[in-house]
Amino acid sequence: MKEPWFSPIGCFLGSLEALILETLVRHRALPFLRDETILAGGKLVLTTEWVAFASNLFYIGSAVALVIGIIALVSLSDANRRYIAQLPKWQQFLIWPW
Repeated sequence: MKEPWFSPIGCFLGSLEALILETLVRHRALPFLRDETILAGGKLVLTTEWVAFASNLFYIGSAVALVIGIIALVSLSDANRRYIAQLPKWQQFLIWPW
């Protein structure tokens, strides 16, 4: 039996979390983004520039996690499915809830 490399549900939840962070950063909802400048890489950067970069980074990370989750779901082999089936129910849910 073989353990899957990636949990599809974990990838999908990671993608959702990255989208939530992207939204919070884009709308400057986090307290440290309310100032006009932010210290990034040892120098002061305008918060608007950092927000644009960080929100794009989270958006791309979300898309990558979604694609990895889809690939992990599609590529579950019979050995992976047998491994998942022998796990307790709560651990099965962490890999895939159905």
